[in-house]
Amino acid sequence: MVERKSLKLTYLNITIQNGRDRRTISVANDGHARTLRSIKFNEYVALGSFRAFASYSKGTIEAAILTVLDTGTRASTLEALRNIPGFEADNPVDSIDGESEEGEDDEKWRLPIESKNSWKIEVSPGSREAIALISQGVRRVYTIPVTLKISGLHISEHDEALEILETLSGALFFNFELRYNIVTMLRRVPSAKYQSLFLSDYDDDTRKPHLPRFKYAEKPLSLYWYARTSSEMPLLQYLAFYQVLEFYFLHFSQNEVVQRLRQELQHPRFDPSSDSNIAKVISLVNGHGRGAISERDQLKATIRGCVDQESIKTFLELDEEYFKESRKISGVRPIRFDGKGEELRDQVADRVYDIRCRIVHTKDSKDPKSELLLPFSAEVKWLGREVDLVRYLAQRVLIAGSVPMQI
Repeated sequence: MVERKSLKLTYLNITIQNGRDRRTISVANDGHARTLRSIKFNEYVALGSFRAFASYSKGTIEAAILTVLDTGTRASTLEALRNIPGFEADNPVDSIDGESEEGEDDEKWRLPIESKNSWKIEVSPGSREAIALISQGVRRVYTIPVTLKISGLHISEHDEALEILETLSGALFFNFELRYNIVTMLRRVPSAKYQSLFLSDYDDDTRKPHLPRFKYAEKPLSLYWYARTSSEMPLLQYLAFYQVLEFYFLHFSQNEVVQRLRQELQHPRFDPSSDSNIAKVISLVNGHGRGAISERDQLKATIRGCVDQESIKTFLELDEEYFKESRKISGVRPIRFDGKGEELRDQVADRVYDIRCRIVHTKDSKDPKSELLLPFSAEVKWLGREVDLVRYLAQRVLIAGSVPMQI
């Protein structure tokens, strides 16, 4: 147990097992503490990233749920669930405010789920154990969760219980949407917020605002703002920033072709009357059209065209230790800062492209480089740094593609 103080409030932290890890529960009010004392909390294990727990001895699983557009109160979830056939209530749902001082629930209601096996499944107000283990809040009054309860199980391992919860709830809630047009999901424990690289070593500009000298292309700028407003959906955010880069693929790929053609035509030995020389020029043009050059190479050309080697190195060094590693997200190549092998910008392009492929490629594969990166997977919590990187590149390509402002 760990005691900590914040804002003149005393918190008591307890932990329960969660597979190979442990889940911390903060106790900040007397009612929560009394509820915890009334149960044998060391008999329960937390389940993955969900606000859920299991008891091996009782053969039970209980998990907090919510409905989309949930306002955060139990009454809003009930408003959706009460319309499902089979909903049972001993007193009017309209009288519920969704909060309690002592962890007691005066309302008696349930939504039983028919089952052909020995399992008993229902959605109903959270049990005393749920109030103790998964209710959140530091107020004297705190919210009682609505929970999915599964009993009659024979479980003895964390991963087994977690698989049952994910499989059953996934199928059940998908049926809720198809049959009743209600989107329901398991509540998750909020991920720890990481500090963006844009807040670490970047000094605030102390100059007064002025009319910008340059304007930026409308379409990629729209994608950029869409990405900036999608911070709660990191996969979507990553792809939107990537699309900013993608918008400029043709421009920067053609620039490389023009440069190579210019070098070839300016060579003292170039002979316009030579068939072989003309064939080489044609090959340069045909081999670097957008349909011929690979997407990976187009990305490399774009990054080389919008950011210099020293600038990208300075940005990566804001968290050099992270970018040197390759264990956080499977199939992602570590960045080498020693100057050996590929230049830094091409390494970055490979890294960005590999992650993009893991997000968009949905084919079933055992290769970690092509395995789909799922929204709630353990790897996604490390995506913040990668989002920072592709955001930085999106900024640089917008700047590189800007033109003088004329109003």
